Amino acid sequence: MTSPCLICGSRDKRFKFIAVDRLHALPGSFRVMRCRKCGALMLDPQPSMKDIGKYYPSEYHAYAHYDPGTKKEKFAISMYKLFFKPGGNPLKKLLFLPFKHLLRGTHIVPGGRILDVGCGSGAFLYKMQSAGMEAFGVELSPDGAREAQRLGLKVKCGTLEQQKYPSNYFDVITLNHVFEHVPSPMRTLRELKRILKPDGRIIIAVPNARSLACKLFGRHWASLDAPRHLSIPTPRGMRIAAEQAGLNLKKVRFISFPFQFQASLAYVFHPGARVPLDKTWLGESRLAYWLLFPLVYLVDFLRIGDVIETTMTKNS
Repeated sequence: MTSPCLICGSRDKRFKFIAVDRLHALPGSFRVMRCRKCGALMLDPQPSMKDIGKYYPSEYHAYAHYDPGTKKEKFAISMYKLFFKPGGNPLKKLLFLPFKHLLRGTHIVPGGRILDVGCGSGAFLYKMQSAGMEAFGVELSPDGAREAQRLGLKVKCGTLEQQKYPSNYFDVITLNHVFEHVPSPMRTLRELKRILKPDGRIIIAVPNARSLACKLFGRHWASLDAPRHLSIPTPRGMRIAAEQAGLNLKKVRFISFPFQFQASLAYVFHPGARVPLDKTWLGESRLAYWLLFPLVYLVDFLRIGDVIETTMTKNS
């Protein structure tokens, strides 16, 4: 019997293609299915927790060393404060508006608690702590957790459910390209609801299985990222999931980057080769990155961007 969709629970799925690991070129093949009800893509069957670990090597990008003292990071902190902290200067916001597209969505509550699930090396959490929030994090990788703890952040290693946070505890909870990695996204969503304050916000960014890049590139789509991405939802799927978890989906923002097109093109040019992305000239080209930026703004405007960022609240 077909396993249910990880996002909406439907069993009406159809086979799309066989995918392989293109980011690190590790061995293995994975069957990708699409849900006919919500449009989500998912691996079926899922790799076991034992097998999936090898696809997160120590050089995985989310665990990279973070240096908060660079000019770039200091500027990023100032931008987060400007756009997401109460009372930002309207004229300054207008001046720096193009940079907002490069920022993760958040909500800064001075003195409030923020939890970043799958926080990696703590780069985002450090910015939130610098903006005046009490920063908490959860990271499955011991390497990533150690990097975040080095910054003095309250980061625990393990799954979200293992931490047993108190109910109604956090003002803001963020998951940036994490939801697609969890084996039971609906269980995760219900746990997020439990630990969120009644007036809090959950902000989740995921790849968009209805994006232009997904349709154009198919199994070469970089955001497919098999086998790390166990399920990739659509805006409709995220709305269904929110309703099933007892949450309101308040906002959908499309926030894409040139990398998705750049990396996908690199995979197209190496269709049969098992070449890691960072070993391809196109995957490393800064010129290609900047030339693709106008396309990113266009697909986001047309709401077919590569990444969807949803904001959810508790039902009143």
